Amino acid sequence: PASFWGPIAVFRNWTFSLFYFLAESWGIVVVTTIFWGLANQVCSVTEAKRYYPIIGFVANTSPILAGQFIQVVSEVDDPSAPR
Repeated sequence: PASFWGPIAVFRNWTFSLFYFLAESWGIVVVTTIFWGLANQVCSVTEAKRYYPIIGFVANTSPILAGQFIQVVSEVDDPSAPR
């Protein structure tokens, strides 16, 4: 079927697909590692038990809230837009 052409193309060009995946994931892996390394240096064990769940919750919910915020802020009243 025609719906299999995408995965087949990825499999045929697996080296480019792997490079793309590694290049895209490299930034988030490095930033996450640096952040948690800094958090481990700054916080003691007792502070870590208290604050790490809060940091993890904020880290997981902030993209959702940022997306909602951008939707609200980006609704600009453009007079040339069709109504």
